[in-house]
Amino acid sequence: MSPFRNAVQFIAAFLLIIALSGCATHSLSAISMEGYDLDYREREVINESLFTADQALMSNEDINRILEGRITLPNNSRLAILPFGQSRYGSSWQYSVYETVDQESVDTVLSQLIAHDRVAYVSFLPSLMIPDTLSIAHLRESAARYQANLLLVYRVSTRSYSSYRRFRSDEAHTYVYVEAMLLDVRTGVVPFATSSTVDIAVQETGETLTFAETRQQAERAAAGRALLKIVDDLQQFLSTAP
Repeated sequence: MSPFRNAVQFIAAFLLIIALSGCATHSLSAISMEGYDLDYREREVINESLFTADQALMSNEDINRILEGRITLPNNSRLAILPFGQSRYGSSWQYSVYETVDQESVDTVLSQLIAHDRVAYVSFLPSLMIPDTLSIAHLRESAARYQANLLLVYRVSTRSYSSYRRFRSDEAHTYVYVEAMLLDVRTGVVPFATSSTVDIAVQETGETLTFAETRQQAERAAAGRALLKIVDDLQQFLSTAP
């Protein structure tokens, strides 16, 4: 047999193996998935975590009690507010509300919340009481020391871009995303969470402000509008919550 004929037969056999392998793989995959689905439905139902690492943080019994139980929010609540986020200039945490929200919006937030029937007192959590470790457990402890029944925590994320125009005023576009959660300090449960987005454009008009200052004003104004939407959602929740 000539070497050329041997080579042709080898190539033909190799291609046949690949074709059969592809068909077999496809067929076995479909049969295997059908068998897997049928077998999975017949398995024992698991209602709790069997991973020991999970139970080291919280027992299965406690998790089941939380999931199957309910909480009631107190009347005449003392509500504390905590803003937090990362500074755009580094990785250190900053908590100053006025760096992200304008003064008018802050005043409106406080006045709207104190006007609710279930809120007797509202204020921002003092910066001296903010824990170094930002976890639910540490935030709960700080709120408890402040004797706050409820803790509203929110974070402002800002994305800005600028439009430079030759014959018209420059324009600052700001996209702001605010997310918030309400912590029931007594139980450590978070019964409410929401988010809000605002996209605005501000033109540079005054000669006393630089374009960077105009953009910062736009960011703070947008954050204020988003935060007011958060407050509206929270008020509706407080009005309907048990």
